[in-house]
Amino acid sequence: MDGAVAWFLPQSAHNTSRAQNRAHADNHFAVLRSMFPINADAPRLSDPSKRSAAGFYTPYFQTFTFDGLFRAGRANFILAQYRQAWGWALTQASTWLEVFDPRWEVVHSWGGCPTWQLSQYVLGLSPRLDVGARHFELAVHAGSSLHDAAGVVLCRDGRDDVHVSWVRVATATLEEDDIAISDAADSISYTLTAETPVFVLGWPTEPTAWTRLSGSCTVTLVSPT
Repeated sequence: MDGAVAWFLPQSAHNTSRAQNRAHADNHFAVLRSMFPINADAPRLSDPSKRSAAGFYTPYFQTFTFDGLFRAGRANFILAQYRQAWGWALTQASTWLEVFDPRWEVVHSWGGCPTWQLSQYVLGLSPRLDVGARHFELAVHAGSSLHDAAGVVLCRDGRDDVHVSWVRVATATLEEDDIAISDAADSISYTLTAETPVFVLGWPTEPTAWTRLSGSCTVTLVSPT
């Protein structure tokens, strides 16, 4: 598991190659698929003294691993895990389970990583509280399995929040001298609505500067990961 954790550090921190990073990620995928609830026959973490040579799949640890995987462009895998693992959990309780076994606490913040990860990565707005309460960095990690998404991103200043919606649009075809040479990656039509102005880094019209946005603003984002 140490190798899987190391892969989520910035590459400069451990000086590994892209191929090594991919191998670490693939190993992590295989480990999760071998565990309950993805593997229904695997042992459960029924009490704190429970031990397993293979380890256990816990909601808490995915707060860290899924964060790195989203940034590495593995959104499809994570969304599938939400559907399978947290989908199973919702058949046991309507609240966030502490672990994937209802004999533990059934209301626990450790089970809630999909909430903030969907807001930050699928809606695409990462808070930049180091700059200001209404400052965000835009980077949508949509994968290819979602057609659309919508939600609300909270602001820390207590004023009105930011509403986001996006929908996938048809793949464009790149042409050269009127000859189709390749298909471009998917694009999404992205709409941000804010009554009180917000400041976004990475807005396509001026991607390297903070862009002041208010009202309803729509752009096309190419190649969301």
